[in-house]
Amino acid sequence: MSAISVDSFRIRIPFELVTVINPSLYSHWIEVNADTGETRPSFKSTAYLIKESGISTRYEIKTQVTRDQSSKTFLIIGVNAKMLQGKYLEGITLDNVGLVYEYLIAQQIASFTYDSFINGECTDVDFKKDFKCDNLDALINKLAMMTVSSPKVDEGCRTFTTTNLGKTGIEWSHREATNYSKSPFLKVYSKEVDLKSPQRKEFRDKYMSEARIKDLTRVEYTIKNKKHFRSYGINQTDLNSILSLSQDKLQEMLQSTLNKHTNKPIRSHITTDDDKINTR
Repeated sequence: MSAISVDSFRIRIPFELVTVINPSLYSHWIEVNADTGETRPSFKSTAYLIKESGISTRYEIKTQVTRDQSSKTFLIIGVNAKMLQGKYLEGITLDNVGLVYEYLIAQQIASFTYDSFINGECTDVDFKKDFKCDNLDALINKLAMMTVSSPKVDEGCRTFTTTNLGKTGIEWSHREATNYSKSPFLKVYSKEVDLKSPQRKEFRDKYMSEARIKDLTRVEYTIKNKKHFRSYGINQTDLNSILSLSQDKLQEMLQSTLNKHTNKPIRSHITTDDDKINTR
């Protein structure tokens, strides 16, 4: 059975609950004006980055200046399921999130309690569902045919290939898209091919096996922020609440995301079960 689980997210922890261990973190401190938004480059380019065994972790200290000119400082951490190491394919769940916490604390960048971590607010949450597919090219072609055509950059679909392997994925919108309610990010791709890429070699060789990733395909969708979660009736966006969402709610969000990109007369024939996306 393949359940939907969390693949990655950004979490913010109030800075008064954090003890900085590595002083280099202070050089990655930025301010954000609530009225104008960020004027600095993206989180990926400003964050303090750690790479080990093919696993990336990003830290940043952010002070948000609000409309009433008050401010609050947070530690922002980019978290991903690779921190589970050998349990990576499980995705992050309530059952294993303690391993993620232990991984972060072991890096000796900052210290905070487990309660501070599990109650931190999350944004840019990627949910994923894995399934086996032995004819991904055909699935991609069918999904592309079902896609609503549009000249807009954030709409329509893009297929992509890997040399000599044919089509290995399809995606809709962009992770950075601002019109997330109308055009949310969605991607279906070969996780086997992804894990066999050169940039994944270090992680794959240490934690994955050929049998585990054979024909493995992933569908992935992003919920951007609190407003996006509220559109699904989800008002609590702390990590504990997100990891407590039911499979029915996660499936509803996946189906809604797919529906926003596909033709209405056809999309009712697309269903998901425990193991795969079916196109009829």
